[in-house]
Amino acid sequence: AGAVAAYGAPSVPARAASGAASSKGSAGMPHSWQLVGVNAHLERSISASSAHPGEKVLAKLNGAVTTSSGIHLGRGTVLMGKVVRASSSRHHGPSRISIVFTRAKLHNGHEIPVKVTVLSASHGSSYGWGPGSSNLLGPAPRHVSSKEMVNQKAGLLTDISMRSSVQGHDSATFLRKAGNIRLVAGTYLQLGIAAHGSHGMHGGTKKSRQRGA
Repeated sequence: AGAVAAYGAPSVPARAASGAASSKGSAGMPHSWQLVGVNAHLERSISASSAHPGEKVLAKLNGAVTTSSGIHLGRGTVLMGKVVRASSSRHHGPSRISIVFTRAKLHNGHEIPVKVTVLSASHGSSYGWGPGSSNLLGPAPRHVSSKEMVNQKAGLLTDISMRSSVQGHDSATFLRKAGNIRLVAGTYLQLGIAAHGSHGMHGGTKKSRQRGA
């Protein structure tokens, strides 16, 4: 097993750069994604009691970031995605929501395809934690390993846990052991993001790549 490091607040979530990959390239090998980190927040609430596959999911970047391919995503860039799978709680049983972000809408109105993995999540100020609650996630990492796997235990999202993998098709899966998951608008997300495909260069702001630190 790879090394597990705490991310943000001590002990949550656990992140491991280890093997199992579910998204593979054409040769059957894991994709060598080059993700960079950025903080964001949900723009609309998601609830397991009503969520259904295909339901729109929106998030907005809290800061600017330049992808490894040189695409500049400004503060306020909107990430667009959808619910992939959802199961509601029955008789106070478990619930589950999987989401995926697939496109970024730039300030000039252009859209580009993106690969997004949720690295951690916590309640936002709308939950009553105050504006400083975003600090629980810590600063976003500059680079995210293509083998990154996340298992965030309940805590930052009260009794909701979260799992994700850079090699997975989904951006994140949220789970609750008893009762329906509800992620309110303003929920903080720490993300790994990459521009998807060569046509993603159009409509973005191309910047020179910065090598090294």
